[in-house]
Formats: sequence, structure tokens, C-alpha cells
Amino acid sequence: MEITWFKLFGKSNKTIQAFDSFRCRYGEPGRFYHNHKHIESCLSSYLHIEASIIDNFSFQIALLFHDVIYDPVRSDNELQSAQYAVKFLESIDISTETISKVERLIMLTKHPSQPVSSDEKYLIDIDLAILGSSREEYKLYTEQIRKEYSFVPMEAYKTGRKNLLSSFLQEDFIYSTEYFQVKLEEQAKVNLRKELQGL
Repeated sequence: MEITWFKLFGKSNKTIQAFDSFRCRYGEPGRFYHNHKHIESCLSSYLHIEASIIDNFSFQIALLFHDVIYDPVRSDNELQSAQYAVKFLESIDISTETISKVERLIMLTKHPSQPVSSDEKYLIDIDLAILGSSREEYKLYTEQIRKEYSFVPMEAYKTGRKNLLSSFLQEDFIYSTEYFQVKLEEQAKVNLRKELQGL
């Protein structure tokens, strides 16, 4: 995360201070899944499809910022994250075209969404890559998500989770790109169905 940040934005007093604040956000108490490890995992997935991305600069920025604001109680985390990113990017004179792209990419991480361009589809697939992880990784993910929503009564949590998982399974494909369909689609459906059975 740190390497990507300074590769994208360079090292100056402003970018160093901004990174410190940014890193603190991902280290906030209560972030059991949506923390720096999730972002590192997204950046790692990006390396496998980097050659397929049209606007790598905007794409990497969106990956970095897409969960910078995260409060399970709120429903506008994507909007807040996008606004956080925009404020920082404006402060270092990033072009308005790039800022608009980053803003849209971040907003699309609010599921369900309708990605259109190939970059948008790859970004959403990366964000959802955990769904197609190994059974052990997926089990840990479900435990971490439950901890983040520990304030929700169990029955209400189960109902919400069932609705979310069912919405994914109702689609022809969970993933929008051929790369992730081949790599993760089958295991993702296995994981989601198994979790549903246990709810």
C-alpha cells in the first residue's frame, strides 16, 4: 500500500502527511476485514491483470481509496470514500478527468452496481475476489464481516446476509471479466451456497 501510494503521488511533505492520515483510516478499531490487508490483497490481484487495464493510474488510486471511509452503521461509505479521495487529489492538482474517473470507480464498489467499461468491471471483480477464495480464507472472511457487524442482532444479520448472497447467486455470473470468471467463479458459487446453507 505504501509503495503504491508513493509511486503514484511521489514523496513530498503533503503526500507523506496525507499517507499517514490515510493509513490511520485503514487501521481504525473495528475494521476486521475492510482494513489495509484488504487493500494489499486488491493491489496484489491488480498485478495479475495490470496489462488489461486501460487507465492504470486512476485504477490504482481507486483501489487505494475505495474503503478509506468505512463505518458499518452507515450506508454512504462509498460516497464518503470518493469524497475523501477527491479532496486529496484536488489538493495535489490531479486532473479533473482523472478525479472524475476515480470518483466513479469508487462509487461502483457499492454492491450491487452496474460496471460498464472494462476497467470498471475489473475493479469490481477485484473487490469481490474474496468470494472465490479457498474455503479457509472464505470462512475467515465471513467471521471478520460478522465482527464488523457485531452490533446487528444475529437473526437480522442472517436475513441481510441471505439477501446479499442470494442476489449474487441470482446473476448468471458473479464476476464480469473472463479472467475472474475462469479463476474464481466456480469456487465463489460453492462458497456462497455453503454459507447460505449454514445461515
